[in-house]
Amino acid sequence: MSEKNKALLRRFYDAWNEQKMDEVVSMIAPNFIDHAMPPEMAYGREGFLKARALSKMALADVHIQLEHVFAENDYVITHVIIHATHVGTYKSIPPTGKRFAMEAISIMRLENDQLVEHWECSDFPGLMKQLGATIILGNGTNA
Repeated sequence: MSEKNKALLRRFYDAWNEQKMDEVVSMIAPNFIDHAMPPEMAYGREGFLKARALSKMALADVHIQLEHVFAENDYVITHVIIHATHVGTYKSIPPTGKRFAMEAISIMRLENDQLVEHWECSDFPGLMKQLGATIILGNGTNA
């Protein structure tokens, strides 16, 4: 099962990079929960498509480079590098026109050959540095 799930994730990223969104969406369960999504976003395919539309307004030329993939039972962990150009407001940062590469680790749970849950940890500070943005910490200091 682990090898089958790793292959599904490889197909998911390949379809994403080839802009085959119908294929991408077919791999997402109707009850999909993305724990990395902002709380105001809907879950399921609808939430995924809404998040995709919002990110497409801010990021152009997105390519997800799959570096590592590990699997055990229903869980798949991926290490990716997301390459994109910052063309619109993203995470409250006005467009810079800069190209960036952000590393991320994702954990996905699969059921019946579909993604049902997703968690992600991204190198957000590294992204901010590449975009020339400043992070303001809760205590009012800069990071």
